[in-house]
Amino acid sequence: MAAELSVPPRLTEVEMGSDRQPSKGEQAEAAEQEAAKQRILAQAEAERVPVDDTTRAVPDRRWRREQR
Repeated sequence: MAAELSVPPRLTEVEMGSDRQPSKGEQAEAAEQEAAKQRILAQAEAERVPVDDTTRAVPDRRWRREQR
């Protein structure tokens, strides 16, 4: 039987009050998250294969020869 952890919910910006300025740590964390997001998007774009470059499946017609 696992013990349940009680984690308080995170307050949203509206709940905290929109007049509150984010701390330098929060700003740095947000900048790191945005940079990580941009790296992931850039990597995904670099690895993306355009539809025109994909190969079309060629049907295997050998089974028709075997039916004759």
